[in-house]
Amino acid sequence: MSSGYLLLPFVYKNYNQPNFNLYVELLGKTNPTNGNSYLDIAPAVQVILNSKTRIDLGYRFHATGTMEERYLKNMYLARVEFNFFNVLK
Repeated sequence: MSSGYLLLPFVYKNYNQPNFNLYVELLGKTNPTNGNSYLDIAPAVQVILNSKTRIDLGYRFHATGTMEERYLKNMYLARVEFNFFNVLK
């Protein structure tokens, strides 16, 4: 589950405007074998350029749970995503 908040721009004039967002994700998992589970919280800042390029910087940390055999409990996030619209017609 995720939720975000648009910081800038206050008013959109066109889709080429960059925008700046704050968002948080709740990420969880349950192991069906033993019933252990966890819940992580991942707040991040996000910049979207020309409505096609998304850049995220954040941190994911363990909030609660009983799953101790995890590989990573806390981690940094850096993501760049490019979206290609109307490629296939």
